[in-house]
Amino acid sequence: MCGVVGIYDVSHKENVAWLLYTCLLALQHRGKESAGIAIHNKKGLEQHGGMGTVEWVFKEKALQKLEGFCGIAHNRYSTTGGSKLENIQPILAEFNGEQFAIAHNGNLINTEELREECKGYPFHGDTDTEVIAALISQSGCQDFEEAVRKVLPKLKGAFALVFLFEEKVIGATDSLKIRPFCLGKRGDCYILVSETCALDIIEASFVREVNPGEMIVLDENGAKSIQWTKEAGLKTERKICMFEYIYFANPDSRLEGVTVGPARERMGAICAKENPANAQLVIAVPDSGTPAALGYYHQRLKDSLTSNPNNKNLPCFSCIGLLRRHSVGRTFIEPIIEKRATLQRIKFNPIPEIVSGKDLEVVDDSIVRASVAPRIIKLLRAAGAGKIHFRVPSPPVRFPCFFGIDIATFGELIAHTHIREEIEIIIGADSLYYISGVEAVARAIGKPLDQFCHACMSGKYPMEVNLEPPSRQNGLF
Repeated sequence: MCGVVGIYDVSHKENVAWLLYTCLLALQHRGKESAGIAIHNKKGLEQHGGMGTVEWVFKEKALQKLEGFCGIAHNRYSTTGGSKLENIQPILAEFNGEQFAIAHNGNLINTEELREECKGYPFHGDTDTEVIAALISQSGCQDFEEAVRKVLPKLKGAFALVFLFEEKVIGATDSLKIRPFCLGKRGDCYILVSETCALDIIEASFVREVNPGEMIVLDENGAKSIQWTKEAGLKTERKICMFEYIYFANPDSRLEGVTVGPARERMGAICAKENPANAQLVIAVPDSGTPAALGYYHQRLKDSLTSNPNNKNLPCFSCIGLLRRHSVGRTFIEPIIEKRATLQRIKFNPIPEIVSGKDLEVVDDSIVRASVAPRIIKLLRAAGAGKIHFRVPSPPVRFPCFFGIDIATFGELIAHTHIREEIEIIIGADSLYYISGVEAVARAIGKPLDQFCHACMSGKYPMEVNLEPPSRQNGLF
């Protein structure tokens, strides 16, 4: 999971470096390992990138050196390739003697096979993105657009790509459009970006979603659409990642016409209908669990009043029962395991005056590795909480993701190796319940189930993958 942006100013008057930087700030939740911007100007192609967050990489002087009317940018969260300098994107390569840049959100599942096809190419890193660059460089085509169209059908997996070549920006999606990608406009600037929250922050308007299997060319004539899958004779479907709605996307983003925050509230409400604990206080695991916790609380309050209008023991909600230190970012996307554990220890802190002596219903967005929940429950117990009932508006994550989430093996997933009752004991909760299934999540989002990739929860992959043998059955498969 990464953040990608591509911007082209038709009037050639706007310096898009600042817009690209601002969009990256809005997409920082999608990756914080590295950040980079590539710009095209009269000197040719210029790039600046580095390890760390956007603000760390782009100090004022670094940003001032970048100037041009078209460019692309990237936040990285690695799923293929290590967290190192050689893998910073946008990646630069050559096409017929001219430099181009490429940035990628997603993950290919045939990277090694494609790498074999690129014998003799001087690879610097180990990402699937550089393999795509190598294929284009060695395509034998004379026209860059033609080279991109030739390479795209070879790619298996999930991708939202942006390219920068000469005075042109190109975006492309896979045939299922697993990762979010949309088109926006700000004055004479056309913008391709992972999430609409980045459009909002630069005061750009949303034009439309990029379609599955679509290639969009931004140049002096505006935006041109090419359905590359039609040329290749491939079928297209919409299979957006369900976990984007559950956790990854920003709450203020709109994916395929649905605003993420309210969808999470509806997931929380369904949880409250299915398995209420009737505790005194509802709190969220902030920030990603907050919308679902609000939905959970409102449904609990509504049901309490409906069943007993004179009920004086109504549930309460506290937005500060558990505080989050915002100096610590998303620990799920922290690549170094030891650092992730340290950050998780200092990320949360309960307020004893609020939770002490009360039974709690604690709502989090999901449980994947179960590294956060035990620490939170331990903190709450130390602060004097009574019974702790953990509620999760996501189904158990039991299967690896091959399309851009860093959960590549069964061994990382606690719900693969343990049933719910065992996880309840492991995390130290008095009770644990998930939302009933992917059907309930689809209902909360408001779209048919067949428009999602939900493989990490259901095991039903939208394409053939090399699935390692399960290590333990437990009746889950």
